[in-house]
Amino acid sequence: LKALETRRYQRLMERAEEAFSKTPTRRAGHPGLEPVGLVASRAVRKRVRQFSKAVKACMQSDDPEFVHQLRIIGKKVRYTCEFFRPLFDDEFYARVKRLAAFQDELGLFQDAVVAGLLAGELAEQAIAKGELNSYTYVLGKLVGWSEMRAQLGQMRAREALSQLGGRKLVKSL
Repeated sequence: LKALETRRYQRLMERAEEAFSKTPTRRAGHPGLEPVGLVASRAVRKRVRQFSKAVKACMQSDDPEFVHQLRIIGKKVRYTCEFFRPLFDDEFYARVKRLAAFQDELGLFQDAVVAGLLAGELAEQAIAKGELNSYTYVLGKLVGWSEMRAQLGQMRAREALSQLGGRKLVKSL
């Protein structure tokens, strides 16, 4: 309370009032000069194009890295849509929520891939040391589980993409 009563604070408030009362000058093409709806639609469209390309790449390959990239780009689409959510209707937000469910499937897939890689590295280290015991057996089982889980995850991700609406959802965003 003492700080709020000082001359220093009063000067700050006077300067703040002066600073906020002026409209900042902006150069031509600055996003601050455009209507927010236009900025939002441009941002969403850009992310959706990236997502669409990632979906194509993912569908044409069995490489887990493509699924991981799809998940990352999907998050960016979702976060962009959620940021601008007040500008869109409830139907739009329902589509974004389906995107979140799709990402959950991709997350389970990625977890299985990472677990398998880690178990594989640990198994290789143990084998290199000549430790062939129940520990390496369990690690081998984990590697096998993760490979099966990753294959299942990839299938479920493709199913989730079709439930998501596939290209229709992407175009509707």
